[in-house]
Amino acid sequence: MGKPCIIGTKIATQILKDGDIVEVDANNGVVRILNNDDALVSTAHPKLSKFMTREHSFFYASLWNEADRDYFDEYVPGTNFRSMAFLRDAHGVLDIYFDNHELDEAFKKIAQAIIDDPKLLETIIVGFDRYWKKLWPYVSKKKKINDLKELAEIWSNKLI
Repeated sequence: MGKPCIIGTKIATQILKDGDIVEVDANNGVVRILNNDDALVSTAHPKLSKFMTREHSFFYASLWNEADRDYFDEYVPGTNFRSMAFLRDAHGVLDIYFDNHELDEAFKKIAQAIIDDPKLLETIIVGFDRYWKKLWPYVSKKKKINDLKELAEIWSNKLI
């Protein structure tokens, strides 16, 4: 469709109201509310920067986003990202944006938690491996989701 899409912000529904006029700057990963100068999404709000690019679907990005947020935050509290966006570019490639300050803080917390408890790394690796074995057939397009029940099962079994 060629339209920008941002998912996984966890704050958009709290900030954006029906009728708000917004500007989406897909090149810089910035959303501005044009009719509400005192909104939380403004120049004072952290700027999102492109962190990586992936050739995957929004479905994959959404699962990945929720898994990372929930999984790391379960073991290392305070690492659940609040400021991130997924945008598909004109070539169909998924650009992933984060607030660099928030990302750096989360990486520091995760690194310190692994230093404090070296077994944590093994726990995280085993969990991701189990998750990817379930998800990879869908991501690699070797398997298709047949119905809503199967979709709900995939969604609810993130990293379980």
